[in-house]
This record gives sequence, C-alpha cells and structure tokens, in this order.
Amino acid sequence: MEEAGLFDGGEHPPATDAGRWSITHLSPVAAGAFAAALDLVERHGVAAIETAIEARVTELVEVVERAGGRVLSPADPARRAGILSFALPDYDPRVVGEALQAEGVTATVRGDSLRLSPHASTPPEVSGRVAAALESLRE
Repeated sequence: MEEAGLFDGGEHPPATDAGRWSITHLSPVAAGAFAAALDLVERHGVAAIETAIEARVTELVEVVERAGGRVLSPADPARRAGILSFALPDYDPRVVGEALQAEGVTATVRGDSLRLSPHASTPPEVSGRVAAALESLRE
C-alpha cells in the first residue's frame, strides 16, 4: 500500500510498485516491542538474559513438581528454550489456567497441558504466585 507507515484509520491505495505484493505493513506495536528487546540485550547482554530466564524456569519447575505436576518440557535447560510446559494430574488445564490468572499469572492453556513463558523481566515473586495458584486448587 502507499504510505505503509501512516496509521490514520483510513484506507490507503495499493502501492504502484512491487510493494503492492507485500503481505504485511509496518506495525508500531511490533516495532516498539523489537526496540524494547534490543534495549534489553544492549543493557544486559545475552548471557545475563539467558541466566535470568533459566533461573526463573528452574524455580517454576520446582514449584510445579512440589504441587504434584508433571513437567513436559525437556529436563535439559539447553533444550527447553525458557518455556515450561506442564500438566497437573487430576485437574483440567482450563481450571489450572483460571487459578493462575486469579494470581496474576498468564499461562497458555493447551488441550491437556499449560505453558509458562517467563522472561528475564519476570520477577522472582511470580514463582510464589504460581505456587499459591496451584495450592488453591487443593482447597
């Protein structure tokens, strides 16, 4: 489209050059997220970010296992990419997801499991909120 960077809510005519075949246009949201990610990497470095993510995932693995959960993500930290997939036997994942949401934790609910994706900016207290959510299911 013409003026792909203009976000005024109006319709824009197709571009007159090869750009007319583009399947996307600039996204200010994606650009902002990318800028924030670059800033994080520049300020802290990749190694520090990896270390922080791994620490958070390790804490969450311990919380899930203490609650009787089954961790589905690879045990090897090098293979789990900062993602923690788990199931809580005898509990519908949707119910677990609602309990997590009530504690301010957002999880992706899959058919038979849940997924947490902590990042370097995820504060340590999130592990306590996950523990509280899982404990609340037993009450």
